[in-house]
Amino acid sequence: MKRWAAWTAAGAMLVAAWGVAAITPPDDAASAPFPVAATLGSEATGRNMALTVTNPRMSEGATGRSAAQSRALWSAEGTWLVVDLEARSLDSDTGVHLNLVDLVVGERTFSASDRPVSMRRIGLATGLDQSGGLAYELPEDILDDAGAATARLRLGLSDDDRLDSVIELQLDLTTLPHESDAEIAEPDWSRP
Repeated sequence: MKRWAAWTAAGAMLVAAWGVAAITPPDDAASAPFPVAATLGSEATGRNMALTVTNPRMSEGATGRSAAQSRALWSAEGTWLVVDLEARSLDSDTGVHLNLVDLVVGERTFSASDRPVSMRRIGLATGLDQSGGLAYELPEDILDDAGAATARLRLGLSDDDRLDSVIELQLDLTTLPHESDAEIAEPDWSRP
């Protein structure tokens, strides 16, 4: 075999190996969630769930009703992200709860607070929208995080999002309106 033919064959094999490596899915692809991109104020649908996120805002405090003592008022100071949303199930009421309520900022993940009454773990009904809020207690320096401009709100039916749809809404925390004290809307049936 001539020397140039050997070099050509070796180059072709390297290009082929690079191509195979480029199209090979990552190891976790077999169990990855199915992301559903959402936009603020527009309905997004996933597995047995439809929801609309509205009115995200940053706050220096949050108030609502206490989840531990249902008649007591609850409040907390700090850095909070509060969002409102409407959600319903699409096919079945049985065991349909809004369990995945995460906010991803850079490398950090925050779950919605369980201290106030909110839409966290709320049971959803078929065809009947429920509206309410979610509140995320964040570190004081969160707006200095490089990921604050590309934060992702991840909402779904299961805490374990493998092979499940996850509704994702991108938020720029640095440009959201700021309030001194945001009220967390209690879950209620939406009115047309």
